[in-house]
Amino acid sequence: MAIKITNKKISIHKEIELLRSAIIGFLGKDREGAYRSDFVEKILAASHEKPVHEFKNKETFLTHIRNHS
Repeated sequence: MAIKITNKKISIHKEIELLRSAIIGFLGKDREGAYRSDFVEKILAASHEKPVHEFKNKETFLTHIRNHS
């Protein structure tokens, strides 16, 4: 059982890393396609902070996004 939980945690961490990379790649580019250094610095600093919200499942995540957009 512990192995499955560990694998699941590793998988979730990898997914989060991929999502962060995708977001930075999508939002962090200026018109010429280069990364804006101020944006990258801000995102990297935020990635080291403690999360404000913890989502238990996709429904709570989507509810939060809908209520705060």
